[in-house]
Amino acid sequence: SDDGEPSGSAGIQIYNTFCSRKITNILVVVVRYYGGIKLGVPGLIKAYRTATSEALDHAQIIEKCIETPFSARFPYALLPEISKSEKKLRLNRVSESYTGDTCTVTWKTRRSEAENCIKVLKGIHGVSVNPEA
Repeated sequence: SDDGEPSGSAGIQIYNTFCSRKITNILVVVVRYYGGIKLGVPGLIKAYRTATSEALDHAQIIEKCIETPFSARFPYALLPEISKSEKKLRLNRVSESYTGDTCTVTWKTRRSEAENCIKVLKGIHGVSVNPEA
């Protein structure tokens, strides 16, 4: 929000700084104290953009991916093939259990890749996939 500043001089400048660095899910608060000198719109734009850039330059950026869990049941004999697919699909194994001749494995993967991973595993004869682990 430009909250009292000339339109386009604050909020959009902060937002564009996030976009140019491809940063999402972030909160930045810029507090500006009036020091007696009028900056004008170009000066305000520069001030807000610079304040945001400098804050991001000194911030610890933590990258987190949104993950989706899913599980599969399959005969123990398929474990080598499943493990090969697991590695190829870059799945993060969360848990596994073995009951008699049956394996149940739960994975997490990026939400954007989950549909493809489930499709690949369902394509292996004898594998039952539960997309809502």
